[in-house]
Amino acid sequence: MTRNGEYLVEGSGPVWGDLWPLPGARACAVGSRGVAIALAAKSFVRRNGEIRVVHVPTGEVLYRKGGTQPLAS
Repeated sequence: MTRNGEYLVEGSGPVWGDLWPLPGARACAVGSRGVAIALAAKSFVRRNGEIRVVHVPTGEVLYRKGGTQPLAS
């Protein structure tokens, strides 16, 4: 995990998705609020898990999404 961004996208377990830059990682730091929220919205964690976007300087949770699995094709 990198810590050079102002926003942290973090999952309760490993996160995956087409936009997720660190396969298998639980967190990714980014510099833009919009990018962080889009990344979280388009990513997945296991059922009953959670993905959050945290504003690092304040600790405020800006976005929260419950764990979902992508549909099998």
